[in-house]
Amino acid sequence: MPNFYYLNEEPQPSGVHEIHADGCKFLPVRRVYLGYYANSEDATRNAKQFYEDVSVCEHCVTDVEFALPK
Repeated sequence: MPNFYYLNEEPQPSGVHEIHADGCKFLPVRRVYLGYYANSEDATRNAKQFYEDVSVCEHCVTDVEFALPK
């Protein structure tokens, strides 16, 4: 879904950095602005430029129908 996407600068305990959509109730204060994208797949590709291990927030990113290779 088209949205503004952000990447959490603080990793989860597993080491994964989460991608959040604008308006998420879990949107972190310490974040990297990824940009406006048509879908979360494009946002994820950009996020991988910052951190290798990234995933989308299950609460705000609902268009996940893809798998990106590591």
